[in-house]
Order: sequence, then structure tokens, then C-alpha cells
Amino acid sequence: MPKTTDQKPEKKKAKPRPTSKGWIFVLFVLQILLRVIVVGVGISVIAGSLLHVWRSHTSPPNPQPPAPVVSQVTVALPETPAIPSPELLAKLKELAPKPEDMQLQVVVFDVEAGTYANLNGDQPFPAAETIQLPLLVAFFHFVDQGKLRLNTRVDKPNGTKISLLTAAVSMISTGDNTASNLLVHAMGGIKPVNQLWQNWGLKQTRLNSLFPDTEGANTTSSVDLVNLLSMVERGQVLQLRSRDRLLDILARTEANSLLPQGIGAEARIYHKMGDSPSSVGDAGIVDMPNGKRYLTAILVKRKAENPSAYDLIRTVSSTSYNFLSST
Repeated sequence: MPKTTDQKPEKKKAKPRPTSKGWIFVLFVLQILLRVIVVGVGISVIAGSLLHVWRSHTSPPNPQPPAPVVSQVTVALPETPAIPSPELLAKLKELAPKPEDMQLQVVVFDVEAGTYANLNGDQPFPAAETIQLPLLVAFFHFVDQGKLRLNTRVDKPNGTKISLLTAAVSMISTGDNTASNLLVHAMGGIKPVNQLWQNWGLKQTRLNSLFPDTEGANTTSSVDLVNLLSMVERGQVLQLRSRDRLLDILARTEANSLLPQGIGAEARIYHKMGDSPSSVGDAGIVDMPNGKRYLTAILVKRKAENPSAYDLIRTVSSTSYNFLSST
């Protein structure tokens, strides 16, 4: 019989399992890799920022398109929501003469109430010296732009020198034609003056001749003159300092036989009168004792130097003043 033994069969050895120390090592490696990635991204961001700053200081800036220049100024009449005054317009119509005798145009604008009356004010009329009012505004605009200086001295035809400010005062106070021409020449001539007025939206105001304008070539309208006064009054076309100087000059007008004759004794007026064989006119700002301010321009086209034109302007001025005093 075969012999038996007491030895037990050998067991197979189990595969070694990873210990906890192995997992710790793996996590440690992953953590290092993650930190490297984060640090790399951070360095890239920092490097990009530094590069952007360096380029911004060493490279010329990208040219930006210039801001558009607004050449047109919003005007007060007739485009604004100003309210027509039918009552005042009816009173002005009653004063209008027969067309075969004289032609009347008038605009009255109540600044506080925003109401206006416009009687035939859009038509071009011979301007006479009333065009010296927009010429004065243009002059101060050139001063504000730094293109002219008030104390610049210019030569008169007789060889004497005067400052541009003195010429401006003389043009308004006495209607000095020589002073007017000196200002036109200082501004570069007729063309840039007309271009400026056109940019301001003045449709009928045009300088076609130097002074004196005996043929009535220079034109304006009551709407243009009141629009311009409104822009000045609101500080749109002049700096405040120039506006104050302009009003001071307009208060020195020596010819006070038209608009001023129709207003109250305590009222204050800043205006410019014009007189030629074919037309008479006056335009200005009136401050009333009741605190109101209104702007007005009255132009009359006449034949054969009809003297009735003066009385008509005085009557229209009085009618407008009395109406606004009662409203």
C-alpha cells in the first residue's frame, strides 16, 4: 500500500496590495503638477499684462477718428416749439401798410413765455447797418476761437491805428463804415463771414458788399436777426465774457430814434439801427421793468426814402411793448 504523509498542500501567494503610502505619493505628484499648471497660467497672465503695458508706452496710440464738429446751431424761430401768439400777430397786422407804399416785416419773441409773432419775417430785406449786428457777433466769435485779439491794432485809411475792440465799438455806436470794413478784413474777408452765418442757420443774412452799402446789396431778415439774438442770449455762439461785452457795446448805440422810442422809460435796450434809401430797421433785446425780456427785429422796405418808415417802426415797437407789458 502506498505510504501517506501528513504534509498540507501549499497555498498560492496573494498579489501585494498598494499601501496607503503609495496613494499619498500619487496625490503628492498630482498636487505638484497642478501647482505647476496654475503657476504657469499666472505667469502667462502677468507676462501678457506687462507686455500690454510696455506696448502702450512704447508704441504710438491707435489714431481715433475726430469727434464730429457741429456746425449748425439750433435756432429759436421758427424751428423750436415756441408758441405763436395770434393776439400779438393780429395787432401787428393792423399796422402793416399797403404793399405799394412800404413792406413791413417784424418778429417779436417773448423769452420767458416762449411765445412769438412773425409777420413776413422770413423774406430777405436790404439790411443797411442792421447787418453790423451779426457782424459784431461774428467778430466776438472769432475772438473766442483765438483767431483774433481785441487789442490788435489795425491801420485806418488815414494812417492812424486803432484796436479791433475800438473798431467794434465805433461800428455799433455810430455806424462807422470804415470800422466795419476793418473788422471784415480782420476776419478774412466776406467769404468766411458769410460761411459762419450760414453755419449758424441764418438763411437770409448775407454780406455782398463792403460799407457803405448804398445799393442795398447786403441782406438780412427779421427772423435771422431774432434767431441770432436768441443764440447770443442763450450763450450758444459766444462765451459769456464776449456776450457781456457785446451787450455793453449794443447799449452804446447812439441812434435811438426807432425801437427805443416805443418802450418804457425804465426799460433797457441793446440794439442796432440801420438806415438806407431803400430800407430802415432796428433789432435788439429789451429788458422790461416787470422782469420780462423780449427780442425783436423790425425792418421796412421803402421807396424814395419814404420818411413814414420811421413812424411805422416806432408804432410797431410801442405796440409790442405795451402788449407784452399787459400779459
